[in-house]
Amino acid sequence: MYPYIPNKRASVAPMMVFSVDRLSFPHVTWRRFQWFVAVALVLVLVTAIVGVPHHSNSASVQLIRHMAQDGNPDAQLQLGLAYRAGRYHLAKNDRLALYWLQRAAEEIPFAAILVGDAYARGVAGIAADPGLAQEWWKRAALAGDARGWKRLGQQPPVSRIRVVWNSFAQAFITVFLKKHSWQI
Repeated sequence: MYPYIPNKRASVAPMMVFSVDRLSFPHVTWRRFQWFVAVALVLVLVTAIVGVPHHSNSASVQLIRHMAQDGNPDAQLQLGLAYRAGRYHLAKNDRLALYWLQRAAEEIPFAAILVGDAYARGVAGIAADPGLAQEWWKRAALAGDARGWKRLGQQPPVSRIRVVWNSFAQAFITVFLKKHSWQI
């Protein structure tokens, strides 16, 4: 398989592509390394204090805004959440947040919950309105979101499948216990 090469140590040694024990950097001194670390720390601190400049009219925000204006409920929700929290370098604006969340709430139950929460506590000069908040929570609850039922102080209705399964399980357990004459 391999050719026999007698007494040639150099050709018998395996070829080493990378070896940790032979790795050394003679040109790097400790002072140069300290200087590099100091410069890196200064750059990190300056970036943290000053911040990286971003523009509020970035392409992604413009895309989300365009999609929201075209009626995409997911984009409307994202834009409402961005205005609500001041994300994506948009100024925090509760009125615009409520506007976009209301538009998204027509199709997304979570947005209806957020709108109900906003009306419950009152935002951006709008007085708290518990009746209106309950209407939005009811809309979310009827759309199938359990958080809407929870905010209304009610339990979500039990599905028919769960009722059938619970009655089946109960019947099976009672028959099994009677058959083996066990008692609980």
